[in-house]
Amino acid sequence: MSMDTRAAIEFALEKEVMARRLYEHLAEQAGADDARMMFLELVTFEASHVDQFVKAMEGEIKRLGFEVKPFLELAEGAPFHMPGGVDEKTLQDRSMEEILKAAKAFEKRMAEFYGDVAEGSTREEVKAMGTRLAKEELQHFEHLKRIEEVLHLSLDQDDGEFHAQ
Repeated sequence: MSMDTRAAIEFALEKEVMARRLYEHLAEQAGADDARMMFLELVTFEASHVDQFVKAMEGEIKRLGFEVKPFLELAEGAPFHMPGGVDEKTLQDRSMEEILKAAKAFEKRMAEFYGDVAEGSTREEVKAMGTRLAKEELQHFEHLKRIEEVLHLSLDQDDGEFHAQ
């Protein structure tokens, strides 16, 4: 992986917390009960990623003296922000289509990150976790596409551009 171990731990934990917070917000905003339940499933998935990552990286976390609980508390209390320019203000200003597009791009980015973690590690447990989480992040991408269908939104699968139905 191109970043050092501490930076990778911080990146993964912060991004998983922010993703969970995003999906909690979207569940509250979803007009359809089916979409709300699907967002809540994503909340659960993202929360489990924190646990899986911490367990697999336990040796590195201990070696670095990294304090997981205080870091997670800071991430929970920090202003919301995600790649793609999605923050607390834009969550209120952007359409569901725009937010879902940013969320899908984020899920792909996290899949790449975890794939890099798997490729860059010499520890089998870390390789397995990275591979598993990369696959799960891509499943989240597909989950978001199903939510778009439930909400009667459409994204062209070839170019990723939003198109109204």
